[in-house]
Amino acid sequence: MFTYLAKTNKKYFLLGFGLLILFSLDRPILAYLIMYDTKLADGSLDFSWFSLILPNFIYLLYYFMTNYYSELFLDKFEVASRHKLNYEFYASLIKNPRNASNSEIATIFTNDIPVITSSYISGMMSILYLVISFFGSVMILYSINVKILIYLILISVITFTFKEESLMPSKTNKWISIRKLLG
Repeated sequence: MFTYLAKTNKKYFLLGFGLLILFSLDRPILAYLIMYDTKLADGSLDFSWFSLILPNFIYLLYYFMTNYYSELFLDKFEVASRHKLNYEFYASLIKNPRNASNSEIATIFTNDIPVITSSYISGMMSILYLVISFFGSVMILYSINVKILIYLILISVITFTFKEESLMPSKTNKWISIRKLLG
């Protein structure tokens, strides 16, 4: 369904998705900016107010513009997708009348289609944002120090492994309650 909606609303999808990619890279860019500001502060680089203010201002402008326009075009994509689904459903009702009550049809238009477009599209975009941010951060860590990157990946794998095992107490609680019942 997502590919169908992306194809039918290509302009808004491409603009929103492209800006979402740029917005997703804000964290890695911020990491470089913090490293740059730190070098200015400790004297590793020649300090001037211009060299401090200009990069930070450009980053703030980049951050707010990509955030604003990615949200704007993704919202327009969501609205256009909702209109497309409404139109398709209405056309299918005219072409193939159903034995549905008016309230069921109204529910589809007022509840089901808006839930599909808002939850589905925003969920997909959130996943894309997180994946792009993650890989951008991995690239930054790779450029800074490979050992730190490997260490963080190992710690993450270990953490997720133990977190998966921490879900097990719900099963052991069942066994404990069964043992209590049995005596």
